[in-house]
Amino acid sequence: MSHTPSIEAFPKARIFKFLTVDAKAWDLAYLSWPFEKGTQPDAHFSVNIHRTLQMELKTGAIDLAGALPDSAKVRSLIKGPPPQIAYKLATLPTIRSTFMFKAYGDQWLEALHERSRLFREPPDGNLDFEIKVLTQAVEVIAKVR
Repeated sequence: MSHTPSIEAFPKARIFKFLTVDAKAWDLAYLSWPFEKGTQPDAHFSVNIHRTLQMELKTGAIDLAGALPDSAKVRSLIKGPPPQIAYKLATLPTIRSTFMFKAYGDQWLEALHERSRLFREPPDGNLDFEIKVLTQAVEVIAKVR
């Protein structure tokens, strides 16, 4: 995802070690909790993140042994733009089986959706400028393609 601020931006947050070494765990954690407000999640938060990422997509079972490829687990959904991640998680048939949902329920899904809208692609000088004439829009779209 790489749209979340660096974990070092929150020196006062009690962030568990595994979140500091697992980028996808940090991305999901940051989408799930407003660390920037200085509040702290409960003590089980990081374990719930970890177990959610270990969950098998099809069955909802937790892959404790790490026998499955990442592509078969919720971990594989944590890529792309944040709104897309929130949508993929919310529409996952086994979402109610995740540790995060069991712990925080619909409030977690609402937080994911709301927080996913806070993030955008990193600034791009080629694309981030005011378009005053429609022909400029056509030029920008051509650059993206």
